[in-house]
Amino acid sequence: MGSIAAWGAAVESLNLESKPFGIKTLLVEPGYFRTEFLNEKKAVFVDTKIDDYRPLVDNLYPQVKGIHQKQPGDPAKGVARIVDLVKSDAATTEFPVSLALGDDALEAIRNKCQATLDLLDKWADKSSNMTF
Repeated sequence: MGSIAAWGAAVESLNLESKPFGIKTLLVEPGYFRTEFLNEKKAVFVDTKIDDYRPLVDNLYPQVKGIHQKQPGDPAKGVARIVDLVKSDAATTEFPVSLALGDDALEAIRNKCQATLDLLDKWADKSSNMTF
């Protein structure tokens, strides 16, 4: 997950740096789309040899194993939505730096944002009142 967050931060930084030159960036944050990506016959699920990673791997693999051909997203609709956005009038005016693609992606990102807000609220007394 850390590498995913780093990628998002990199795209946001690239967006800030390239915007003055009229260059737009788009980070697509897809949910599960019905592709061959999670086909267990083609994918390689390797058991970790690093014990510290075991909780992450043990939690992640069951989430993706057995999901092939059960993913809710239609890849044709997903690609069409991206192309429509890039070619739309919005592409010449406002343009999102990131696009959640799929209802499951929307839900996951909303949950992450809510968790961040909850964390801020929980620690607000330790975070605030730092001015002179």
